[in-house]
Amino acid sequence: YYKIDTNEWYLPIGAAPSTHIVKQSHVRLDGIVTNEQLCLQTAKNLGIDVP
Repeated sequence: YYKIDTNEWYLPIGAAPSTHIVKQSHVRLDGIVTNEQLCLQTAKNLGIDVP
């Protein structure tokens, strides 16, 4: 998770919650990260509560 007051990143331990999900593109799914961002922005524009 990211601790904003110290500007530091931490790895969650076990089942501890996190504030971020880090993803990378996949060779067979080119553009998946861009697609997810587009979907999240579209949902937000429609009034759906998204992170």
